[in-house]
Amino acid sequence: MGKIDLTRALRINTQTGELRGLKGAGFAWVKPAPSGAFTPATLFARGEKGTWTTPSGFFADTEGTQPAALGEGVARVSDLGESGWHALQPDPSRRPLLGRAPKGGRRNLFTRTEEFNTGSWTRFDIASLAQDGPTSPFGAPSWTLVSSGGTARLRQFRDHLPNTDYVMSWVAKKGTASILEFGNQGRARFHSVTFDLDAGAVISNGSGDWNPQASIQDLGDGWFCCAVRYTTTEGFNPASSEAGLRWSTAAGDSVYLASAQLELGSEPTPYQRVSSPLDVTENGATSPAFLHFDLSDDALEAEASNGWFDVIMFGRAKTWLQRNVRIPSGGTLAIGPTTITGGADNLLSSLGGIVGWLAIDRSLTDPEIDDLQGYYNAFGAAAVMGVSQTEPAPEPEPEPKEPDSSDAVWTLEDATYLGQSPALSGSDMRTVEFSANGLRAYAVFRSTEVVRQYDLSEPFDIQSAAPAGNGAHDFSGYIATGVRGDSVAHGFFIRKDTGTTAWLWNRTEIWELTLSTAWDITTATQTGYLYLGATMSRGHDIDWKADGTRWFVEDRNNDRVYQWDCAIPWDVETSTLAGSYAIPNGDGVRGIELDPTGSRMFLMHTTAQEAREYHLSTLWDVTTASVVRAVDVSGQSGNPRSIVFRPDGTQFFVGDASSRRVHLYGPPALDGRTYQTTDGETFQTSDNKLFTVEK
Repeated sequence: MGKIDLTRALRINTQTGELRGLKGAGFAWVKPAPSGAFTPATLFARGEKGTWTTPSGFFADTEGTQPAALGEGVARVSDLGESGWHALQPDPSRRPLLGRAPKGGRRNLFTRTEEFNTGSWTRFDIASLAQDGPTSPFGAPSWTLVSSGGTARLRQFRDHLPNTDYVMSWVAKKGTASILEFGNQGRARFHSVTFDLDAGAVISNGSGDWNPQASIQDLGDGWFCCAVRYTTTEGFNPASSEAGLRWSTAAGDSVYLASAQLELGSEPTPYQRVSSPLDVTENGATSPAFLHFDLSDDALEAEASNGWFDVIMFGRAKTWLQRNVRIPSGGTLAIGPTTITGGADNLLSSLGGIVGWLAIDRSLTDPEIDDLQGYYNAFGAAAVMGVSQTEPAPEPEPEPKEPDSSDAVWTLEDATYLGQSPALSGSDMRTVEFSANGLRAYAVFRSTEVVRQYDLSEPFDIQSAAPAGNGAHDFSGYIATGVRGDSVAHGFFIRKDTGTTAWLWNRTEIWELTLSTAWDITTATQTGYLYLGATMSRGHDIDWKADGTRWFVEDRNNDRVYQWDCAIPWDVETSTLAGSYAIPNGDGVRGIELDPTGSRMFLMHTTAQEAREYHLSTLWDVTTASVVRAVDVSGQSGNPRSIVFRPDGTQFFVGDASSRRVHLYGPPALDGRTYQTTDGETFQTSDNKLFTVEK
């Protein structure tokens, strides 16, 4: 019987339990969980060290006897596991505050939405304003507004974005007056939006540069939701924008008011009561608790065991997994002021409110992360948005040395031509890219304005690509909306550890794409953007360091390779320039690839029609590059525009813009074919390496 290779398996399910892959420890037997929902305690079934927390462990005192109240400082977050890693803050001035908000987040941009007599609201020409009116549809007493004559105004200043849809709504009921009017400061943006609270009708949409459109909804018992949608324009001060009532009425006229809401969008949504930024509720929806860190000095620390840990922080805006966090003997797991132990600088600012965390002294598997996400979603946690990895080896990093063929397999040495793809459908093909397993290829077509994907019959077998492809991402709808204002896309990279994030390069700007289905470019949507025109002139291709902390792009006008560091791994919007390399004899460079060790860089020089190999004396630092060899591709490609390697370095691929073909190069003996043995049996190379079949 042949042997089965399980070295990359995560779980093997049986009728009585499962085998779960553990980093560096083979497989461990895990008893089936008792009937009922998953809890993080399941992950510690073999006595693993670590901690896990939820809002149920937020306390106002370090002893854990008094649950924290809303808006109060949290002195202790109790460890719900068995390790006793309770996170503490004895200093009251440095404690994060307890907040609450619906799982979907805050939509209402107003604050103090049922407290119209506070300083959050400005009031003019109002004789009296008291919360003594009839009970509103949302259960609280309404406010009686009595005008002193002229133009009664009740409003808030809220920042507005240009060219954006907003909806403002109020719940109102007629008093001695039945007419209600909306408007804003100066009247130029919108004014005279008028409602009849007797008939429940819109009298006028009003007028103004922001094109107001009114609507009214009957809530019963004489109450109405009066709303106005408007679209902002350019050329106004966002910080001085205000919205609210602007009511031309006679002295003594009154109306009942409740539940003010300002939100993004074109239609009013269910009302959210905002008592403060840390207290947001919504009828019919739960509002889970969270920790708010001021990013100045708020912090919690837990005494921790020494070892290597996976640490996952569950935030309302983002969730972050930090792999291989080293905690020394006598060390702590720290949360705040701006990051976590082992995390990137300013990490907490991207996570939003924190609902809990987990640390465990082994690697979490993908199914376990899915289980955790399902569990913490009930507390309002966001989906996992990022993973960063620290090198686990405790030994000091060896001194960099000049690489050779014995310590790095990526090289152009002895490369020969092996074949080509069919001509691919599209116009002006640029960068070519592959999925991590090599079963899908991608190509950017500049003139067609798509990234097309191709399903391959065998890993990296580009010759099996169907010319029409297997779906595409059309970027024509947004590529020209950036600072550049044109569509000259070239570079493309897809994240290899997840397949759910990709980046598209457009000469001097980079667009982040999020794929709702891993590796399927047809599910991509644009979610991030960065313009680098102050530094870059004519870039073409991009590549990333495997941990997401640095990325690279070449520039043929400047004859340079630039490297950018991300304060938050994989987040291009946090990029800062970390140096550049002046390319000798640039020769129209269009294409870049670095090997997995960071010791070698490969550039495609279009004008010279050759690929060149550079060695880096300092790992991942292109400023230390020097050219060592080149391969002429002119015999196959007259217009080469990209270069990409197989992960094992045995083959590389060159994309030609004019012929729309991908050319394959590599050692001829390692071509992935099936060979015949002398005794009549066959065997096949796996990732271009021989394996033995045992009977």
